[in-house]
Amino acid sequence: MKPFELGLRFVLEHEGGFVDHPDDPGGATNHGISLRFLQGLPDGDIDGDGDVDADDIRSMTPAIAGGFYQARFWDKVGCDQLPPAVAVVIFDAAVNCGTSRAVRWLQEACNLLGADLLVDGVAGSKTYAAAMAFSRGKGESLALLCCIRRQEYYNTLAGKKRFRTFHLGWTRRVSSLSQTIIEWP
Repeated sequence: MKPFELGLRFVLEHEGGFVDHPDDPGGATNHGISLRFLQGLPDGDIDGDGDVDADDIRSMTPAIAGGFYQARFWDKVGCDQLPPAVAVVIFDAAVNCGTSRAVRWLQEACNLLGADLLVDGVAGSKTYAAAMAFSRGKGESLALLCCIRRQEYYNTLAGKKRFRTFHLGWTRRVSSLSQTIIEWP
């Protein structure tokens, strides 16, 4: 299975179907695509009725979500330029926490291993080169360092009342992702 396919399968397994949780700042969400995200896109009118609202979220299919994920997360971060395991971890982090934050975690993990990257959340040639340099095989060790950094972030959010509801689910997701990386195909 190609890294994007594995990453997409993982994301869709953990994002689930339609939800509209009052504590979720993204609003109505389906297959991980939130109303807030969709409203910011020129092609967000999924149902073709001239506006972007919860009905568009309800119309979201896994295939449509996959197209958004490929273009606006996988490609935006440049995951094809990363070792496979790192790409899957950074992709899932970008989906759940934003592209800039995911790239910062990658840059921080590379710096922990000896790189001297500016931690700016922008993936460029230096970030890609460092990720490749500090990865052996498919990049499992670097990927797991990124997972650790992500869990530390979730732990800080757990102190905020609005996000306590989601902490256990986020922790399970990172744990499942770490296990996926350890058992990499």
